[in-house]
Amino acid sequence: MSATLSFKYYDGLLWSLMANDFKWSAEKVLHHLTKTVRGGDVVVFHDSQKAERVVLEVLTEFIKYCRGRGLRISDLGLRPRRGLRIAATKE
Repeated sequence: MSATLSFKYYDGLLWSLMANDFKWSAEKVLHHLTKTVRGGDVVVFHDSQKAERVVLEVLTEFIKYCRGRGLRISDLGLRPRRGLRIAATKE
């Protein structure tokens, strides 16, 4: 699977927490994420015009929240063509 995805310029990654940034308000997304994120989660934020405003509003506060609870933010060493992938892991 990985070779096929890599050939097509995609990275394979299993996620565990959807931000729902494409359909909810920034306030609802932040509330959802702060109530459900746990160490080891891979959080999906969308790189799209529909989600852009919400992601930009939420991301800084979400990162502060995670760091304040001892969670480390990481890009998982992946280099997507576009977008941002982060994971919250227990330090």
